[in-house]
Amino acid sequence: MAKTLRTAQWITCVSTAVQRHWSKQVPEVSGSSSVVYNGFKPVARPIASLPMESPVLLYLGRLAPEK
Repeated sequence: MAKTLRTAQWITCVSTAVQRHWSKQVPEVSGSSSVVYNGFKPVARPIASLPMESPVLLYLGRLAPEK
């Protein structure tokens, strides 16, 4: 896991506890991570194409309506 996190451009965590945990385990990622909290309704809007090559998204977790 640490090797994967070191190669990521950005890490998004579901809580500050998770962010702190991985920042302690892999100190190099502390400056390239943020927290996005659950519990909001997404805004309906058209999806625009991204001005870059195909990005890669690595999701670690489970898809469930609760934490």
